[in-house]
Amino acid sequence: MKTFFYLFCLCTFLWTLPCISPAQSPINNDIIEKVQTELEKQHGQSETERIRKGVSQLARNWRSGDGTEQEFADFCLRYFMSGNTLHSNFRRIIDNLTYMEGMLYKISTLFHESDYYTDTPKLEADDYLQRILPGSDHYSAKFAHYVQLNFPYYTFAEKQRHCREWTREKWAMVCLGDSYAFRHDRFSSNPFTEKANHFKRYMEHYFFSIDRITDKKGKYLYTDEIALHCHRGLRDQIKQEYTAPGGTSRQELLYAIAENATTGNIPVLFLKDTTTRWNPSAGKLYKMENGKQKEIKNYETENLHRYAGLLACMKEKMFTDQSYTPQTTTIQRTFDKSSVSLEKTETLIRNFLADPLLSEIGRIIEKRLGRKLRPYDIWYSGFQEQSAFSAGYLDSLTHSRYPDPQTFRKDLPNLLIKMGIHPQDAHFIGSHISVRPVVSGGYSSQPSLPGDTALLTTMFGKQGLDYKAFRVSMHELGHCICGVFCTNNIDYFRLAGVPCDAITEAFAELFAYKNAEALDLHPFSPEEKQHLLNLATIWYLLEMGGQTLTEIETWKWLYAHPEATAQELKEAVLHISSTIWNTYFSKIFHIRDQHILSIYNHYITGDLYLYNYFLGNVIMYQLHKTSVSSDLTEELKKACREGCTLTDLWMEKAVSAPVSTESLMQDALKAIEYFNTSSRK
Repeated sequence: MKTFFYLFCLCTFLWTLPCISPAQSPINNDIIEKVQTELEKQHGQSETERIRKGVSQLARNWRSGDGTEQEFADFCLRYFMSGNTLHSNFRRIIDNLTYMEGMLYKISTLFHESDYYTDTPKLEADDYLQRILPGSDHYSAKFAHYVQLNFPYYTFAEKQRHCREWTREKWAMVCLGDSYAFRHDRFSSNPFTEKANHFKRYMEHYFFSIDRITDKKGKYLYTDEIALHCHRGLRDQIKQEYTAPGGTSRQELLYAIAENATTGNIPVLFLKDTTTRWNPSAGKLYKMENGKQKEIKNYETENLHRYAGLLACMKEKMFTDQSYTPQTTTIQRTFDKSSVSLEKTETLIRNFLADPLLSEIGRIIEKRLGRKLRPYDIWYSGFQEQSAFSAGYLDSLTHSRYPDPQTFRKDLPNLLIKMGIHPQDAHFIGSHISVRPVVSGGYSSQPSLPGDTALLTTMFGKQGLDYKAFRVSMHELGHCICGVFCTNNIDYFRLAGVPCDAITEAFAELFAYKNAEALDLHPFSPEEKQHLLNLATIWYLLEMGGQTLTEIETWKWLYAHPEATAQELKEAVLHISSTIWNTYFSKIFHIRDQHILSIYNHYITGDLYLYNYFLGNVIMYQLHKTSVSSDLTEELKKACREGCTLTDLWMEKAVSAPVSTESLMQDALKAIEYFNTSSRK
């Protein structure tokens, strides 16, 4: 999952900005030109680019409340820096910002512990403590102006043009400039924020009591009390059922729930009243009275709730577009920030999904399952090593080994060693990770200060860590490894991190795929293991490619129809998801008009993030291929020293190639041949 620290930094930065309405700068072009000319005389022609960009940028962000045109000119002439003055002040700025931002993160996390973690009780004092969190207005203090003038913003295209000539210090300056490039409205002035936040909280706690749901014949397939989150709980349970007797019937039930969620047919009363029972295939709801079921007629469904929430989440982001000068869209900014273009991403995905090899892999899965593919088989887990063991056995292992977060944290070095990390590095990483329990799923954050600890969160039940949560933990552990490597031995902490979230997702999936190794389970030969990893990666990319295109096309549609209602958005999403399914998936699954490609939780909360999972797994496989012939630990550490420059530069250092599915699909031919032999399923 995407790292929590990045989200916190964004929110903290925007929180420090003043509440303003988008406004025209009061500085006219004559003043800008006059100031630029005077600064060029003072500092020389070698500073022309910085002067031109810095003065123009500050002028765009200057407001009448900041001062007169003369005060603007005086500020520029007084505070523009060059030479040694620039270098020494820059180092002071980034050193102090590192500690200020890092400490603010630590304080905010401490004050919100009862909201984030299940091992901290909620107390009355918490609400009041959160109201006194420290902050400052970077604009009224003129600090934002100072940074904008001296460390101008560069577009993605400009970064690509200059990337190979810039020094490491210049890259760190550019990274600082990125943080102060635009003057935004505060979140509190955004009319969609409250509704969006309410919907996100709703989706975070969106669980189904599976023991109260029947199959189409009215039979209860789950008798133990179990609550599954939509989508991740349903998805992970479907994966688990591949190794369980009679699992197909339960998978059909779980898929029926997912389909009802996407179409808005979940009964509202079922989510609120534990005495209700539901048959999703028949669309019938019952009330238990005196031990008997009484059907409830004409019950209320969620209907548009899912899409009204999605609309609010997307509108919240789109509302901020107007505060950018020049104005850009959320789509443009998202992909520019990742330094992988939208066009390249879409082309990569569509070419991958159109590859005929996917149908051949589908036939291998049908052979292994002994049945035709069903839509939920986009989550087929049989290519992963854990598929050799029953879910009950895996749960027994993790329950017995990790009853609580403390025990799990202490064993992290051993887990890392089993997954191929050098013992010395494993102990170092393990000592720089803290573990906390959460309500559902999991997330992580990289160290916020030099030498500090990363955060790993996951779910601990009454019996301890079950296997599904363990695999989530290995994913989050990959994020933490990336974070620890990125924040140690980095020359400029401002660059600590990776150019795009897809790279940290690559780390996460690299170690998630190694979860069986971490449990000392080695059911396959090295050759078979390699082929399984190839097919597992491809099948995951099939799912995420469809989910990603659905998300991108939904954003494009709303920008083309900005006045759309929730009903219109719902109709558009169902059309988009089924069209993408019919275009790429129907030839593999031989089923049409499915909506499962809009089920993802990140999708429905408007994150525009799913492309990182697709690109991340492409990068993961490239990292894996490189590590086969070299040292995994050293290769990862070396790549992480690149920091937040450009994705292409990071990939050159890591795997000597751009983001590409070429080696993945070449290896697929060998894997398909291997599993098509008569002696192997």
